[in-house]
Amino acid sequence: MKTLLNSSDYLSPEIYEAEQTAIFRSTWQFVGYGHQLSENDAWITAEIGGIAIFVQNCDGELKGFVNSCSHRFSRLRVGESGKGCIQCPYHGWRYNRDGFPSAIPSKPRFEDLSPERLRELRLDTVMVDSIGPFIFACLNPGVRPARDCFEGIAHHIENIGSALGPAIGVVDIEISANWKLVVENTLEGYHLPWVHGDTFGKLDMGYPVFEVIGNQATSYAPVSRATLDGFAKINRRFQNRPYHNEGYFHTVAFPAFGLGTLYGMTFAVQRFIPMAPERTRLQVDLFGTKLDGTIDGINSSILNHFYAMSVEFSRKVCLEDLGIVELQQQGIRARKQGGILSYEEQRIVGFQCAYLHLMTSAPTVCNETTPCRHSNTPIL
Repeated sequence: MKTLLNSSDYLSPEIYEAEQTAIFRSTWQFVGYGHQLSENDAWITAEIGGIAIFVQNCDGELKGFVNSCSHRFSRLRVGESGKGCIQCPYHGWRYNRDGFPSAIPSKPRFEDLSPERLRELRLDTVMVDSIGPFIFACLNPGVRPARDCFEGIAHHIENIGSALGPAIGVVDIEISANWKLVVENTLEGYHLPWVHGDTFGKLDMGYPVFEVIGNQATSYAPVSRATLDGFAKINRRFQNRPYHNEGYFHTVAFPAFGLGTLYGMTFAVQRFIPMAPERTRLQVDLFGTKLDGTIDGINSSILNHFYAMSVEFSRKVCLEDLGIVELQQQGIRARKQGGILSYEEQRIVGFQCAYLHLMTSAPTVCNETTPCRHSNTPIL
């Protein structure tokens, strides 16, 4: 089957700018974790479609606002996270939990601060929702709840979220490639034997089973019995973990949020952040599994060793992907037409259908957006 996108879709500054509104400002974007906002007045910042925002715990309710003072437009929040009332660092304007100005220094010196004018000076609001521990934000006031938008994979998001244990590492890299190429690279296993021979290749993975459900997609690749036998020591000691599988599971919530887990022992939370038409930030938060009860010294040592290996594994995978996707971006400049896809790259078709649906005024007809399962081509 042919790809639905052309080379210009990965190169054009005009298309990139249009994506910011049509894609990123109109859909749910992952911005952080519930534990970051567990205390009153705790806040986190993010950028959605080029718009700076922040999400804050306001008396137990999560509220989202554009990160710009309505007085003279200074950023209200500086940094990635913090705690405190909503107060501008420039002139000291303070805002209440609903975003209305509540304290204005030298207020009598302003000509018109009537109640009506103060209502007009409310901070621009941002929609906020959560699934499990994952916090999402959206600039589109008419957006459906996140769980509805992620229908088909919301239960995967919740189940994985409930299994997250300690944070064990972060991989944060910039890739000289369009964000769609970076996402699409995670949606297929066809490249694994050629790009990831030193990482995934050593797991002796079998046939992939994947689903495309509307805008969302999942993939599961079991590992061989020999690989599982090698994992038996870890598996036996940590049977009380809440999430189990016998391979690698991955899902992408359109457009730019990914979750992966190996054995249910370690988890990767992926953010694909567009920086420019040919530059993307890939941020991967790595977690161990939640475990019931206490762990003795020997098991703790084994677990920490496994986690350290997992972080290094993830880092190597990301760097392997960085190299090949940058080569793909360089090569796409010489192409005027789209490429061709195999059934093993089926999830890319679903992603491109969802993309074109939002980028064009008329819905894109795509036969691959109905639930489907394929396992007829080996990964290795």
